Amino acid sequence: MKIRHTIIRGGMLIALSLLLASPLLKAQGRGSDALLHEPVVRYQYIGGGAGYGYWKSEASFGVTDNSLPCAFFSDGEGDGLIIEAKAILYPLQSTWFLFSPRLRYESRSSTFITPLPGEPIKGENNERVILQQEAQVDGDFGTLTLELMVGMEIAETGFYLSAGGAGGLLLDGFYNYTERLLSPQGFVYPATGTNEQQLLGGRKFDNFGTLVFDLRGSMGYMYRLNDNIAFNIEGVYSYPLTSAFNAPDLLKQQGIFGTLGVLYNFGD
Repeated sequence: MKIRHTIIRGGMLIALSLLLASPLLKAQGRGSDALLHEPVVRYQYIGGGAGYGYWKSEASFGVTDNSLPCAFFSDGEGDGLIIEAKAILYPLQSTWFLFSPRLRYESRSSTFITPLPGEPIKGENNERVILQQEAQVDGDFGTLTLELMVGMEIAETGFYLSAGGAGGLLLDGFYNYTERLLSPQGFVYPATGTNEQQLLGGRKFDNFGTLVFDLRGSMGYMYRLNDNIAFNIEGVYSYPLTSAFNAPDLLKQQGIFGTLGVLYNFGD
């Protein structure tokens, strides 16, 4: 009889325990289902931005006026505005591998300065002095660039590295040519009354090419405001492969520039 009562009491305790535990088991099941079926956002971005760039020019060219040589120039440097449209895509449902095409207008301005040969003239007291001058070319090299990059996002943090190449269509190549008096002090150009005179303005480079090609690398960050919008900041280094001037002249522009933009996610 005691054994029978013990079995009955044990069965009642087990049934009561299962009854009390069933809500917890159901809640845990719902949590697991939610975890297993939580939607994953697949980012596919498109957007635009703007920025500014610095260009260092390796150059070798001359400037003429009415077929007469004015000056010969070598290396220069400058800066310019950047405007871009870009996409950052994650193919094959990847969360780290990215592919990024960009269409960009790059204003690759540069200034080139070279000394001119000294000219002997008479000073105020009829003494012989050497007139020292320099010549300056301010060039604008507007380029429409198609850039293709591949890269990786680091641990889904928004930070990414990428590398690739770019082909640029040379839109224009215009320059102003200026000469400047350096010494002796007090001498001016009669035409301007100052120590500077612009001899050529808005002149087109005769030897400007059509296409240029560059290698590029970048580092960027996407701040994801929400699942649809991200702010993008990126720094790009550009190494020239070809010259913007036709041979025998040379113009290769090495650039560093940064952009800031807004991206929209059209993925699911």
